[in-house]
Amino acid sequence: IEYDDLRFGTDESEYAFISAPTTVKDWTTALSIWLETANVDVDDFYQYIDEDTRVVFQKGDAESITLESGLDVEDYFDQLMNQHFDAVPHIIRDEEDGLILTYGPMSTIATLNEEGGLALISIYIDTRDEDEATDEVGYIEEDLTKDTIIEEDLY
Repeated sequence: IEYDDLRFGTDESEYAFISAPTTVKDWTTALSIWLETANVDVDDFYQYIDEDTRVVFQKGDAESITLESGLDVEDYFDQLMNQHFDAVPHIIRDEEDGLILTYGPMSTIATLNEEGGLALISIYIDTRDEDEATDEVGYIEEDLTKDTIIEEDLY
């Protein structure tokens, strides 16, 4: 499936919650649709973000970024979600029967507070493949410079 084939046309309505989200599955589904199609009614999504909802984002070994309040989430969350990987999101269950949304190297988990509101969205991007590719290129470059023979040295 081509990435652009997943995008909705301008004549199609944006995804919005049919009723207030009350389960991790509701939130995970909305996040999946956002990543896959980029066609989410952002205002509808944000109306269900509580003032104490937090988002934690981490890429590789870098220090994590935390959006501490509902207003921060509204201001910056779309920047975290508008990433593209050549992949299709998948919702999987972990050992404790929790839901994890995977999208290429990205993993996302949503948790609820005691009242059933969204407490936390945790987003992690695994960069190990990127790091390994960089290391291999560096290693190859080192080998090439060691074995370089100057033409003048041959005569």
